[in-house]
Amino acid sequence: MGQRVRVPRPAAVAALIAALAWGAVGLSFAATGGRGADPDRAALAAEGQALFRAKGCVTCHAHAAAPPGPGISVHIGPDLTGYRGSPEFLRRWLKDPPAVNPRTQMPNLGLRDDEIETLIAFLLQPREQ
Repeated sequence: MGQRVRVPRPAAVAALIAALAWGAVGLSFAATGGRGADPDRAALAAEGQALFRAKGCVTCHAHAAAPPGPGISVHIGPDLTGYRGSPEFLRRWLKDPPAVNPRTQMPNLGLRDDEIETLIAFLLQPREQ
């Protein structure tokens, strides 16, 4: 009998391709110092802006690009307009804030990995000077 050949599952291949694509986007973004006109990154940031509202982030956090609706006051979390943290930290934080800082008031929102990436794109998008 010959050797058994293992064929990767389509989901595993798709996950690998997505990881490589995200790595390329991150490297491109980092190489430009976060100052690039990457249309894919801009579209992802726009999705993140909508998600920032949809997930209720505007309830606790201010952001100039996503003002809260009428009757919503922002007094709990920091203003995230000029946030410049690392994507790696944001991934850990948004995945499970209490695991990073047990004393935080921010709950675990149960964000999916794709939602976390869109929020990171929004929060770290280049700002007009």
